[in-house]
Order: sequence, then C-alpha cells, then structure tokens
Amino acid sequence: MQTDELETSDWQPLIEQNSDLACIEIDFRDELKAGKQPGFVPQTSAISFSRSILQTILPMPEDQKTYVGDTYISMIALSLSKGCLPNRCLSIYRLHGNNAYTNPSIDVQRATFAKVRIVTGYWLRTNSPDLSKYTDVFFSKGLACFWLLKKSEAEDRYRDFIKSYFSYLIIAGKLNILLRALYY
Repeated sequence: MQTDELETSDWQPLIEQNSDLACIEIDFRDELKAGKQPGFVPQTSAISFSRSILQTILPMPEDQKTYVGDTYISMIALSLSKGCLPNRCLSIYRLHGNNAYTNPSIDVQRATFAKVRIVTGYWLRTNSPDLSKYTDVFFSKGLACFWLLKKSEAEDRYRDFIKSYFSYLIIAGKLNILLRALYY
C-alpha cells in the first residue's frame, strides 16, 4: 500500500477492525537512490497506489516484444513513497506452467532476464533519472546476460536500447556498467 499521503492514524481504523492485522512501515527510497536492491520487492498485485503516485508513473512505456510492466511500476512506486507491509498474507502468488521466468531452459530464462532488464532499465533511467544508480546496476545485469545469448536471440532492437542507455552516460558511467556486466 502506498502511503505517501497517509499517516499511521489513517491505518488505525483498518487495524482496529481487524485486530490480527498490523502494518509495518517500509521505505526503500534511500536504498533505491543509492543503487541498492531492496531486500524484497512486493508483488505488483499487492501494491496499492495513491492517485498522485499513479499520475507520476502513468502513462507507462509500452514495448511490443518485452514486458516492462511489473518491475517498472514497482520500482518507480517504491522510489516515490514509503509503504505499509501487513503482518499477514493477503494474496497468493501463482506461477503458471508457461511462465517465462521459470522455464526449465537456462537459455530461455537468460534471454528473458536480459531483455526485461535492458528494456525496463532503459525506461526507468529515462523516466526516473533519480534512480540512475539503481538502474545502472539493474541494466548491467541484463547486459551481462545479453552477452551470453546466441546470435539469433540477441536481436538488434535490444542493441538499440543498449546504445540509447549508454548515450545517457559519460565515460566513467559507461566503464562502470561494462565492468559490472563483466563481473556478473
């Protein structure tokens, strides 16, 4: 739940009506701006947004071949506002059989990871420059996987995203990403 406009007193009625429900305040803003991955990222389906947060996030970039949505929405929302983590499970996360992230083929997983990280990293950097330290780390992991793809999977369109991302950077930033990608 995004709480940029809520105070703890606003949660009190919810907690009083559900005596076993309590909220722990979470705040990943400083971590993300410092380039660190939060210890966990809530499922997109478990995040509630205030109107002001949605007006900042939307419209969201669209890409015909790569799904940008969940990570893009989560990271921008978490960088803009603190949140509330209920002390009990309110939803169930289900993976279906054809989930791209759990495909048994390491090549398919690597290709999906590379493409999502490159495209989403580019859009995060473009639309949220204050997350540049985070997106550099995020993008470099995608670049590392991209380098391992077979020629047929490493489509030119992703090379264009890589070139565009690098166009934001000075020499030191480019070197930082290349060294990180080599490390990963």
